[in-house]
Amino acid sequence: MKYYSVLIVGIVFLLASCSKPQSPEFKKIDNIEVREFTFKNVVLKADAHFYNPNKKGIMLKSTDIDVLIDEILVGKVNQDVETKIEGMSDCVLPLVVNFPPEKILKGKGFLDSFLTAVTQKEVLVNYKGNVTVEILGIGVKVPVNGQEKVVIKK
Repeated sequence: MKYYSVLIVGIVFLLASCSKPQSPEFKKIDNIEVREFTFKNVVLKADAHFYNPNKKGIMLKSTDIDVLIDEILVGKVNQDVETKIEGMSDCVLPLVVNFPPEKILKGKGFLDSFLTAVTQKEVLVNYKGNVTVEILGIGVKVPVNGQEKVVIKK
């Protein structure tokens, strides 16, 4: 009976000493830039920054992020990725979204739409959604919410 007590105390001690893995932290989205702007297609690129507070590395698996321009949903960033984030370090995930320019021009008057398309007008770009990471074989969703003002014309 004494051996069982020692074994139970030992197991409890081991379990208590193991720290629970933490979700990575979304820090910011920056470097939003227009890669292409034509009458048929707009391509935006941005960098999403994360920090892994765990001592062990984790795997970034996928993204599911809505992209809104001036509060209009223009597209989604759905990427399957296999990116390792080392323990106690930062990681940058490039995000790319393609969409037709009509999406940002919809809901505006013709004159405002035309001026937006041909001038250096700034728009507010929002990224909202989740990034899925794998921690010790378990999928964890990390919320993403970032915004930046961007000049639409390249």
